[in-house]
Amino acid sequence: MAFLLQLIFLLLPISLLVFWFWMFKDMTDRKDLPPCFLTFTYSKNAKLDWAIMFVVLNIFTAGIYYYFIYRNK
Repeated sequence: MAFLLQLIFLLLPISLLVFWFWMFKDMTDRKDLPPCFLTFTYSKNAKLDWAIMFVVLNIFTAGIYYYFIYRNK
């Protein structure tokens, strides 16, 4: 039982990290990114805005990116 709990607690962060890298890679490969929901460059550089949000909000931004952009390709 303890091994199963350790496995779950190990797999959860790894799967979230893999999801984050997957969405970050897709974001860097896209040429036509829409403006980010929070802007630091006043919508002049959407890729930089999204990259900053990926670093600041981590998995939450990856989920938002997946929900609004990736699945609507």
